[in-house]
Amino acid sequence: YPNLLAVRAYGDSIMHFFNGNGEPIFQATGQTLKPGFDKHSIEVIRKDLAGYFLDEKGQRIFPDYIKYARWTDGKLVICVKEEYRNFRAALLTMEGDTILKSVYAEIKPGNPGEFIVTSLDFKEQGLADAQGRFIIPFEKGFLYSLGRGSLRGAYLLTPMYWGDKQYDKIFDATGKLLLADCSYKKADPPSFPGKVPNQNPDLYFQVENPDKKIGFFHYEGRQILPVQYCSISYCSDLHPLIASTSTTEGSEPCNNSYYEAFSMTGRKLLSTQFRRLWFTKNPTCLTGQLVENKLWGFIDVNRPAKTKYLYQNLYALPESDYFIVQKGDKWALFNALTKQISKDEYDSISAPSYAHYKQYSATNSDKMVAIATRNSNPAGAWYGLGEKGGVYYSETAPK
Repeated sequence: YPNLLAVRAYGDSIMHFFNGNGEPIFQATGQTLKPGFDKHSIEVIRKDLAGYFLDEKGQRIFPDYIKYARWTDGKLVICVKEEYRNFRAALLTMEGDTILKSVYAEIKPGNPGEFIVTSLDFKEQGLADAQGRFIIPFEKGFLYSLGRGSLRGAYLLTPMYWGDKQYDKIFDATGKLLLADCSYKKADPPSFPGKVPNQNPDLYFQVENPDKKIGFFHYEGRQILPVQYCSISYCSDLHPLIASTSTTEGSEPCNNSYYEAFSMTGRKLLSTQFRRLWFTKNPTCLTGQLVENKLWGFIDVNRPAKTKYLYQNLYALPESDYFIVQKGDKWALFNALTKQISKDEYDSISAPSYAHYKQYSATNSDKMVAIATRNSNPAGAWYGLGEKGGVYYSETAPK
């Protein structure tokens, strides 16, 4: 707690608690403190090493008749006792009634009102509800909730050992089996310079079946895209999803693919199939290369019919929000909003080196984003291209 201070005098067994203004709040018997089982609890350790839990007001959380309590949601209590170097876990009500007997190695919270239970040999886990009924029977492996805090999520069962020749299983938030024989994958987004708004990869996950086909799901287990794609890419909640589909069959069916864009509800956004398709920082704009003529364009997802495919090549500059495009034998520079910075065209455009930055910045305040060259200029000559359209010219290479 940022506004809670605990003080104990040397040799004393009483801990004094003060608020952020230095005013005394309460006292407790103990020698040391530990973080509690949640952000609203503190564990106080006495001289005899026994511990008990207090809330931020100094109130005892567990009644005295419940022993070895380690966690509660205010209704149910997880108790853990060590017996001959073995742990036994039980689930009780706050009144002391037994929900799950102390015949398990571990009990921990899953979704609200549900508990992940580990067998005594630590080889199997299952899921029990608040009445002690098993929603997911014991199975070999580790069981995880994909929920977020108070939000109920799907459950993931993973192999217990790396050498196990078995796949993951996915259960929905009610414990119903959604997918067996699959591999769980995180929805890792691509990196862009600076922060991308509404980027929440933890709210989604991918699954891959033994045929290497991939699907995309919400953390609660709701399917967004079915398990039929070669790849699925997520950028943010505002961006489309980009998925690829194989055009061939065989041992490596995803070597030849075309790409499509889908909304975050799974609705197809573009009628055209693309040889390449990728994100920009702008959620409504993608870069795409057509299958038929291999030309590139900046695609307005809201008005795809107005897209002009004019470029033989289109690249994002490394560690930058800028793009370079090739039309014929000339190159041009575009900004993060996919607008051409100036009408000037060059024989080459690339990212600047530190030496270019140093020479350019000595006389220019406009941030340099790229360097360019023209074949008609002397060897070593270059242009510094500023983000506001300014152009700096040097006839010699930087030192």
